[in-house]
Amino acid sequence: MRWNLDLDACALLITIALMAYYQHRTVLPLVQNHMFFAVMSMSCVVMVTDMVASMPFLYNNSSDIFAAYFFNSLYYIALATFPFVFGLYTKTVVGMKLNNAGGPIFYLKALPYLAVVVIILTSPLNHLIFYLSEDGYFNYGPGRPIMFFETVFYLLYSLVVMLDHRHEVKRVKRYSIYLFLFSAFVGHVVQVYFLPYKQCVSLAVTFGLLIIFLTYQNPEYDRDQKTGMLSEYSLRVVKTEEQLYRKYHPTAMLGFENYQVLSSTYSNHKMVEVAKEISLYLRLLFPRRKIFYMHRGRFLIILDDDMDIFEDRKKIMERFKEPFYVDGAEVWLSPRFVYEGDKEIVKNHSYLTYYNCMRDGLELAMQQEYGGYVLLTDEIIENAVRDRQIDQALRNALDQRNLAVYFQPIYSTKEQRVTAAEALVRIEDPELNIIYPDDFVWRAEKNGSILALGDIVIRKVCEFIKNNDMEKLGLQYIEVNLSPIQCMREQLADEVLSILKEYDVDPHYINLEITESAASDEEVIHRNMDRLLEHGVTFSLDDYGTGYSNLVNVLSLPLHIIKIDKSIVWAYFNDGNDILLKVMKTFEDQSVELVCEGVETKEMADVLSLIGCQFEQGYYYSKPVPEARFLEYLKGEGNDA
Repeated sequence: MRWNLDLDACALLITIALMAYYQHRTVLPLVQNHMFFAVMSMSCVVMVTDMVASMPFLYNNSSDIFAAYFFNSLYYIALATFPFVFGLYTKTVVGMKLNNAGGPIFYLKALPYLAVVVIILTSPLNHLIFYLSEDGYFNYGPGRPIMFFETVFYLLYSLVVMLDHRHEVKRVKRYSIYLFLFSAFVGHVVQVYFLPYKQCVSLAVTFGLLIIFLTYQNPEYDRDQKTGMLSEYSLRVVKTEEQLYRKYHPTAMLGFENYQVLSSTYSNHKMVEVAKEISLYLRLLFPRRKIFYMHRGRFLIILDDDMDIFEDRKKIMERFKEPFYVDGAEVWLSPRFVYEGDKEIVKNHSYLTYYNCMRDGLELAMQQEYGGYVLLTDEIIENAVRDRQIDQALRNALDQRNLAVYFQPIYSTKEQRVTAAEALVRIEDPELNIIYPDDFVWRAEKNGSILALGDIVIRKVCEFIKNNDMEKLGLQYIEVNLSPIQCMREQLADEVLSILKEYDVDPHYINLEITESAASDEEVIHRNMDRLLEHGVTFSLDDYGTGYSNLVNVLSLPLHIIKIDKSIVWAYFNDGNDILLKVMKTFEDQSVELVCEGVETKEMADVLSLIGCQFEQGYYYSKPVPEARFLEYLKGEGNDA
């Protein structure tokens, strides 16, 4: 039977073309990419050695027995090596760290491969894998299935690794690996048991490699489609691997102070062209550096440890003193920089923390003059870490609906007792302890979860009212804060009334606090207020004196209570500022009640009562406390004043 090398030749040409393209494009410096190139290289070695070893037998026998044994041994060693290398590659795909060669774990996993190599090397003596007859004819040995079982072992190993990490790997990667393993297995079965003289394995493996290349190993997938630069996702992958292998490279981020203004002035097409021009300039300036486009005019550059970052900064500043020309228009850009400084600062943090640090540092640099820069400090890192922790704590609290509602009493100077309370939300986190609204409410407004947060708070307040006798407690109402985003919803009134009905709560026990910024949208807030007022819900204006509405807007609202911000109250006591008196005079004839916030001492409480303040709220009476402590306070069993 003559050997047929057509399939080998075809597969070899395809693989060489893949390798040439792979090397020509900019490839991320990842262990996974290096291993994929190693897999393709090993595949080529298998095909080349197979072709060289088979050449003498195209006409049935070989006259050079030594050369025949040598090249066939090389081929079988390469054939045994390929599945072992692919198993290592699979580990990198799922994000596992490759063990150092020479360690006990490495040798344990390599044991089947090493055993097969020994058998191959001794085949000229034991004739297990192959042998040559005295007249130079090639023959398969009785132990040839050992090669097949070694291949199956490492294919199964790759399958187990992928299945074990299936939830951590994108679907396209999983199915590409599955298809490769299936193709390689079928190719080996066909060649070993059905077509021993046709190189089906080579074609099957190449087909599998082509699938992997086309689905996720193509270097083009690492690029931002608009600019051609490496993408933000690619940076995430690089930084994640750096964490895994503890090999870290410093980075710098470049942004532009006026980029947002330009974005609102020019079309999206023109801004994309601007980004391309900047990308081209940076590639020419740093031809050997990996540069990533982070969107919104931000670029990140991986630096060498010995780079003079300030000299490079000067070059960039000089270039941007001249405009870029896009479609005949001059575009001027004002650069800002952030550097990691000491790379050890962010070495032990996740990619998200690293990215937030660079972003926050760039925001600080934006506040400086042309060419300003920021070096990351421990303080910036700590703030970024805490920001991420708070974001996670907020998500957990919303998912588990376990936001804590604290209550702060409101004291009536006329009745000389507590007659109401304000409900204030808190997050009780096991790591961060108590997180206050100033740290998370704005985040909820920014990420859109403020509606879910508001829903939970009003439900918890309704639950408190339902479970307690308000008259017996001496409480006339509970104040619930509304964010401006809630106030802008047309459905606000219906949603609040629906919750009150669900908990069977008298609407008179609910007072909704709005801010001056929410009051600025008169049309929507008026409709919601009128509908809720019809059912007995009252309204108060919180933190008066700090917002944006003018007095006319405030007086046009059907408000029951005006809460004077503590800054105005403190200014009266600390600086003798008479704005407080003017505010009280303004509302004297408006049929609204005034609450002075920030009351911290008995002197303040007495003076405010004398000048006509009807209600007082502050730490003098009690700080915001959990429900149980608030009930104790009301019953006279505890006092946090």
